[in-house]
Amino acid sequence: MKKTNKWKSYWKRADLKWHLYEQYDTLDAALEEVKQDPNGCFWG
Repeated sequence: MKKTNKWKSYWKRADLKWHLYEQYDTLDAALEEVKQDPNGCFWG
């Protein structure tokens, strides 16, 4: 597997499997996306 130096976030969908949500350049960007939760994946 090739290293990409990206942060990845995953979420568990209704099929009870983990799916890639998005990749980010920085941890701060990933955390901000989870905080904002524009698609309602993390906070409902």
